[in-house]
Amino acid sequence: MKKRLVTIIVLFCMVSAVPVYAGYGSTAYGGTGKETFLNRASDWFATVGKPQEEKYRILHQRRTIRKIKNAKKKINAQKRDLAEKRKVSK
Repeated sequence: MKKRLVTIIVLFCMVSAVPVYAGYGSTAYGGTGKETFLNRASDWFATVGKPQEEKYRILHQRRTIRKIKNAKKKINAQKRDLAEKRKVSK
C-alpha cells in the first residue's frame, strides 16, 4: 500500500509540473509558442558552448527552417482539401 501511495504522489507531481514547464521559456528570446520541448532541447544542444552571436544565428536558422516546413505542410493540406472538394462537386 505504501509503494502505491508513493507512486501515485510521484506521478501526480510529474504530471502537474508538465504544463508549467511547457509554458516556461517558449516565447523567451524570440521563440514562438508553437515550439515543442524537443525543438527547444535540440536547439540547446546545437548552441551549447557557442558564442552568443553564433547562438542567435543558429537559432534563427533553425526556427526559419521549421517555419518553412510548417508552411509547406499547410500548403499541401490545403491542396488536398481543394482536390477533395473538386472531386465531390463533380
